[in-house]
Amino acid sequence: MRHLLNTLFVTSEDIYLSLDNENVVEKLKNVDILLCEHITFNSTLEEQIKNSIQPEAYDCGYNKVREALITAYPEYVNVFDYVMGLHYFYPCNMFATTWSVFDEYCQWLFSFIIPAARNIDVSGYNAYSKRVIGFFAERMMTVWVIKKKLKVEELPYITVE
Repeated sequence: MRHLLNTLFVTSEDIYLSLDNENVVEKLKNVDILLCEHITFNSTLEEQIKNSIQPEAYDCGYNKVREALITAYPEYVNVFDYVMGLHYFYPCNMFATTWSVFDEYCQWLFSFIIPAARNIDVSGYNAYSKRVIGFFAERMMTVWVIKKKLKVEELPYITVE
C-alpha cells in the first residue's frame, strides 16, 4: 500500500504523517493537484518504457495510445510527444485534487486509454509486458498536468508492505 506523506523527510517512523483529509483540503487552497514527487531517469520516458518491456509490446502500446489520443484529443498529441522525450514523470497514478478536476481527468484519460487497451492483444507478451497500457496510462498524468498548466504540489510517498 502506498501513502502520500505530509512531510519532506521520509523515514520508517513517518507513517503517522500520512496525508489526511484536513491536510488535503488545506493544501488544495493553493494548488490544483497534489502528486507524488516526480521520478527522474537518465533516459527519456520513451527509452525507459522501451527498455523495460518487450519491443513489440512497446511499439503496439505506443502506437495504439497515440492513435487513440489523436482521435479523441488531437490537441494533446504534441504534449504527449514532448512528455515522452522528458526524463521525469509523476508516478504511481496517485493524486489528490478537487472532485471537478478528478472528474475532468478521468473523463479525459478513459476516453482514449480504454479504446487503446481494447486494441492491444497482450496474449503473446510476457507477464511484465502485458502491463503495457498501464505504463502509458501512468505517464498520461504528466501529459495532462502540463497541457492544463495545473499548479502542482509534489509530495513524498511511501510504500508499506
